[in-house]
Amino acid sequence: MYFCYGLWLFSPIAIIYFKDVTGSYALGMLVFSVISISQCLFEIPCGMVSDRFSRKTNLVAGNVCLAINMIIWAYAGVAESAACLFIGSFFRGLGFALRSGTITAMIYETMSDLKKSKLFSIALSKIHSYYYLGNILSALFAAVILYFFSVKMLVLLSIIPFAMSLIFSCFLINPKNNFDASLSLRQQIKKGWCLFIKNKALRSYASLQILRSSFLTSIFRFEVSYYEGLLPLYWVNIARGLQNIIAWASYHLMSIFQKYNMLKIIYLSMTGNAIVRLFALLLNNAATPFLSAFQNIFYGPTSISSSTLLQKEYNKSLRATMDSMVEFASSICLSIIGFLIGIISEYTSLRSVLIFAALFHLFLAFFYKKMETHKRKTKT
Repeated sequence: MYFCYGLWLFSPIAIIYFKDVTGSYALGMLVFSVISISQCLFEIPCGMVSDRFSRKTNLVAGNVCLAINMIIWAYAGVAESAACLFIGSFFRGLGFALRSGTITAMIYETMSDLKKSKLFSIALSKIHSYYYLGNILSALFAAVILYFFSVKMLVLLSIIPFAMSLIFSCFLINPKNNFDASLSLRQQIKKGWCLFIKNKALRSYASLQILRSSFLTSIFRFEVSYYEGLLPLYWVNIARGLQNIIAWASYHLMSIFQKYNMLKIIYLSMTGNAIVRLFALLLNNAATPFLSAFQNIFYGPTSISSSTLLQKEYNKSLRATMDSMVEFASSICLSIIGFLIGIISEYTSLRSVLIFAALFHLFLAFFYKKMETHKRKTKT
């Protein structure tokens, strides 16, 4: 199923497609912002439903929404309708809300049922690696298809993998339900918020995760616009393919890094990511997209370590609810950052936006370093 999620064929050039349909980068980035707004509206209710009833039902419903989203986006290109892009984004946000807190909770609880909780980070990294394996093939297919056909054909073909993920999700098995049935809906959400307020470590991990993921996602969506000025469009897809190959490989590094402190893994990885990105941007030539791809060697360890830290702090009966609260805040942050990046790019260079993002990444790494130092001192 994760492999099918990765086969979003026009993902590497989505901003270009949206810009062509809407007529501007600001509106193109607004399409992504609508996804985030839609997701944040449904995030917490969907997480609560997942904890209270069924992980599998949430995932199936989410995949239905994602398939509908792709169909509407494909029609938007044919009709040249910006309105259809925004409608499709609404369904995509709903689909993300239904699956976001549910998938990680389902993996964690399945590993717990199998009495293999200590192997959660390894299992999660291997599952996520299939997403990037799909991304790799997606970029290669996109390069070939774009060479012979149009972007609209690429968007149309993107419907197929999302239909396949819907079929696969119907065969999943629910883990044991740990929800406390005595909790009302009001008590469920109140307990979740109280746990965030009382647990300082959880609050810190969540805040940094929200900022880190929001900036990374926005820049990932946006940087292809900068690459388009350096390379022909089909070469951009090849560069994206390399980026995904390295990201796929990075997830397999967790088996090596698992013995190290996860906060240390995060701040070292984020620092390495920013240094590689800045070096590539300073070159500002055709080699930049390919050199920049190597920043993804740090992506897997950062992502898995951050998820593991959060899962260890969550209440077991409110796992999806609490993860959805984090995703809710991330969606709000992402919608704001994405739109601001689109506006700023209209008044400054695309390269300047990316340089600022790399510097902000270093700024966040500093806070992870401070947390790791404090945790080490309290232990001694």
